[in-house]
Amino acid sequence: MKTIIVDGKGIAKRIQDKLKEEIAHKDIAPRLDIIVVGTNKVTDAFVRSKKRFAENIGVTFIMHTLHNSSTTREVIALIKEVTPSTDGIVVQLPLSSTINTNEV
Repeated sequence: MKTIIVDGKGIAKRIQDKLKEEIAHKDIAPRLDIIVVGTNKVTDAFVRSKKRFAENIGVTFIMHTLHNSSTTREVIALIKEVTPSTDGIVVQLPLSSTINTNEV
């Protein structure tokens, strides 16, 4: 079996550069909203990484933070509120135990 070495960082950089170029030719910057429930160091690191990537390619990044005791209804209400003005929504997992992940 032949070993193949994949240059993951190089591939990621090429994808990032291509997205940046495509977005630069748009009249309006795309918008990404991320919904985070509660605080978690690991989640915070993932969100920071997504924010850096989005901003580097020209995507407007908006983070919404809800309290750890938020309900399923509150998360769904926020999703409905931001939907008309965004191009994408990420509900960052894990969600607190007070939220029905399948319903969201």
